[in-house]
Amino acid sequence: MLWLGASLKNYSTVDDLILLSKELIDFIFKEKNPDLSSDKIETITYEEFVYPFRDSDNSYNQAKANMRKPLIIYKLPISTNSISQRLGDNTSDEFKLIIGGYTIVHGYSELNDPLELRNRLYEQGYFKEEGDLEELLKDMEKGCPPASSMGLSLDRLSMLFCKSKNIKEVIAFPFSRLEKQNE
Repeated sequence: MLWLGASLKNYSTVDDLILLSKELIDFIFKEKNPDLSSDKIETITYEEFVYPFRDSDNSYNQAKANMRKPLIIYKLPISTNSISQRLGDNTSDEFKLIIGGYTIVHGYSELNDPLELRNRLYEQGYFKEEGDLEELLKDMEKGCPPASSMGLSLDRLSMLFCKSKNIKEVIAFPFSRLEKQNE
């Protein structure tokens, strides 16, 4: 049976992508690991996720390393993604599905305001000269419909499925090994 993501539709939102992610997890793990079913995936904000580790140097990585159950975190800091829609002062319309300490899915609502995009990218130093972005911004000014994006980490998903602790065990084409053999 082929899973095609029945929830995905035009003008999808982050909520649609979260549902799609849960459907994917159910499809992949329904027989192999019932503990990963979508009804056991908790959804919390980024602030709730990192709060217990607020005094550490890298609270996000500490929280991921200490996590034991599947979790969706949302309302990430706006600084984590230059092209996601803003929800509040410092949060973005973005989520991550984390299982076993690994980010399996990352999704967000895409920023479609050309002026805000320009300001963010220049502010973060991505473009040094004024003309670098002009063609993209002109196209966006003509009209940019609401859009959302999602990335799925197949290597991390494979690690979970195979119960592997080392990513090198699941990478299909380990280029680093080839480079070392040729030296």
